[in-house]
Amino acid sequence: MWLAHMPVLAMLGTFVAIVACIAHSLVRYICKTAICDSLLFFRVFHTAKLYLSFAVFVTYALVFYVPLDFMEPPLFRRFKIDKTKDPKKAFLLQVIFRSAIVTVTAVLAIAIPEIHLFISLIGAFASSVLAIIVPPILQIMLFYNVPEPRWQKMLWIAKSVFIVCVGVLGFITGTYTSLQNIVMFLRGEKQSPTPCY
Repeated sequence: MWLAHMPVLAMLGTFVAIVACIAHSLVRYICKTAICDSLLFFRVFHTAKLYLSFAVFVTYALVFYVPLDFMEPPLFRRFKIDKTKDPKKAFLLQVIFRSAIVTVTAVLAIAIPEIHLFISLIGAFASSVLAIIVPPILQIMLFYNVPEPRWQKMLWIAKSVFIVCVGVLGFITGTYTSLQNIVMFLRGEKQSPTPCY
């Protein structure tokens, strides 16, 4: 079964994505510095773009692996479909739902001309909350009643509060900067960087 190979597929997809991003960044850097017109560079740049596209293709299913586990059961309940009793209808509903998600993300990527501005806004908003603010709050909630010396408890509570404060600061500054860049772009004050083709 392919689920048994999921960790290997995840590592392979992550490796391909990292190599593709490094290659693409390197080629963009070279393009901005000197040799944009050479035929060899043209081939290398498009090879890097193809490699990055392949990395997105390989890792796209991994991105939706966990959210679909949460989104599909309510969908089956809403349409009163039991996966065990009627697997054909369940499979059809899965295909339609997943196709709709892929179509919506593709339409958003095409419709928003400067999508990197919105990606930075979502990253500043969600990453700071999920990666920096929530874990220390959960630690305080889970381990507050654990018996331990008072000074040790105060020490890790102070550490957690400090991390939350840093996260809130990053959340505010990152979200503000992203919103400021979006407003400047919509007003026409900030030109997007020229792509190197």
